[in-house]
Amino acid sequence: LRDEGWNAYVVERWIPRARVRKDVAGFMDILAWKAGETLAVQATTGAHVADHMDKIAGGGLTPLDLDAFDAWTSGGRRVEIHGWSKQGARGKRKLWVCRVVEVRG
Repeated sequence: LRDEGWNAYVVERWIPRARVRKDVAGFMDILAWKAGETLAVQATTGAHVADHMDKIAGGGLTPLDLDAFDAWTSGGRRVEIHGWSKQGARGKRKLWVCRVVEVRG
């Protein structure tokens, strides 16, 4: 995101006693903005993009988080899921590739 000109900051937090990561409003790991655009990113592995899509768009959020998601998207702000995986030809060097999926409100 930063390479594309975004101001990007990790906003999820680690809760040591529970040994769990907590996303802001259940769908935001990274908050990014640039000239008139604001973006919330849910970051995950490539294999779990569909799981996060179901969680956000399929009713897996708490009622409070769902209200926050609706308010976020109704204001014209975007939500994307970034799924990271190593890919490459067999026997060749594998590179990290990001699959971006936009979540509609």
